[in-house]
Amino acid sequence: KHEYEYYHLLSGQDFPVKTNRQIDEFFAQNKGQNFLEVSDRLETQNPDRYRLRYQQYHFLQDRFVGKKRNIFKYIDFFSCYVQRYVGINRTRKISIQSGSQWFSINNDLTRYILNHEDWITKHFKYTYCCDELFIQSLISNTRFMKTLSENLRYVDFIWKSKHNLTPRYLTSDDLFLIEKPNYLFARKFTSDSMSQFRSRIQESESNL
Repeated sequence: KHEYEYYHLLSGQDFPVKTNRQIDEFFAQNKGQNFLEVSDRLETQNPDRYRLRYQQYHFLQDRFVGKKRNIFKYIDFFSCYVQRYVGINRTRKISIQSGSQWFSINNDLTRYILNHEDWITKHFKYTYCCDELFIQSLISNTRFMKTLSENLRYVDFIWKSKHNLTPRYLTSDDLFLIEKPNYLFARKFTSDSMSQFRSRIQESESNL
């Protein structure tokens, strides 16, 4: 059974901003570290909506809502306010932490996450957008907190509306990221900007 030293979670609009050789060398030099964000950024952006993600039960989320903005979404959130009013807070006994869902983690942490599947299901079933919560909360107050380093991903968030904070699309003006040692990946790209980055990375590789 083969195991890898590192596992990287990337979106379909992520792209490396370093050569394969540079990426391999970086992780070889930083073996044992986990590159995962744990911060209060999400909570400070919109505290009320942040708490609604996990303190109450989103029973309609998986079956009727998903990513769609429909009547069931409003019913679902209304039910959460009712739950809050009557005193339901399902996370009183755990420490909720948050951060980006994109990461580069080593095999040790990966096995720890997989071995705690039941704990994750118990505390995060019927929550909303828990992909930005469950790993950070799981490892809170464990030895893994001492292994954490910066996320290695460049993301520039912009507000598209009051409740929609999203990464902007990168352009040729962002090619400077290739020279920044703290970033191995970035998001998000169009097909044109991805092509520009690929060409510049290949050019830098030929100069190594």
